[in-house]
Amino acid sequence: LKPGGRFAMSFWGDPSRVDLWTSWVPMLLELGPPGEADGDLLAIGKPGVAERYLVEHGFEPSARSATMCAIEYASVDDAVRANIANGPAWGCIQHSGIEAVEQRLRELLTPLQSETTGVVRQNNEMAWITGQLNAEPG
Repeated sequence: LKPGGRFAMSFWGDPSRVDLWTSWVPMLLELGPPGEADGDLLAIGKPGVAERYLVEHGFEPSARSATMCAIEYASVDDAVRANIANGPAWGCIQHSGIEAVEQRLRELLTPLQSETTGVVRQNNEMAWITGQLNAEPG
């Protein structure tokens, strides 16, 4: 990236507005190998953290915002199938077995299912920040 160039990154927003935090992350933490998900999975989204990261790497933060996005699946079966295809699920499958992962996901995703349509909907706040690379010291 050249001086003056722009950089952007996205991350999860407010944990109270991220359904994945209650419908997928518990499976990761419970069924993954020890140490697989150590640390604060939402740290970058805390106020000031992303900004500090940009500054520490030579960028001037320029904008930050958040928006809601929805992930919908036609059924719990479709939601389970999609979530086990997610990269981090592989460690859980290897450590605890596919049956345990599918069962836990089914338990976590069923509360998000519409009683009338059967659709599973995960609402998630996604946040983003942009920064501009400072000019090279001269």
